[in-house]
Amino acid sequence: MADEKRDAAHPHLVRATAIDHVVLKVSDVSRSESFYVRYLGATPEMRDEFLRGDRGFLSMRIGDALIDLVPAEDPGAVGPKGVAHICLRVEGGNPSTVKDILESEGVLVESSVNYGRLGARGVGPSLYITDPDGYRIELKWYPQ
Repeated sequence: MADEKRDAAHPHLVRATAIDHVVLKVSDVSRSESFYVRYLGATPEMRDEFLRGDRGFLSMRIGDALIDLVPAEDPGAVGPKGVAHICLRVEGGNPSTVKDILESEGVLVESSVNYGRLGARGVGPSLYITDPDGYRIELKWYPQ
């Protein structure tokens, strides 16, 4: 059996070290692109107009990872079904000021800033927002 061949010091087949990409089914790729560029500093990386005709997907770069925005074939198949939230590590801005600005521009902000949430790099402030298709996104700051 394959499990018997694994070294006792390395019991896993592989070890995941980071998130590479997330794929979100969205109702309007252009609208989602605007949201991720304007509010989260994402940059468009690759478009594939040929895969789905004139409704191609878009890969957005966020740090070392990608968020792929894929047009939903069925309008009922968008949103957070099965996705609790996506956490994005962010830099810059005072979390409370960022919250106020997002709210003033009509972005749905779930609650006030929580300054004691645990994340992959320890405890720091975070804030939950919602993208145009209802995906819940945690913005996570860490001390520099």
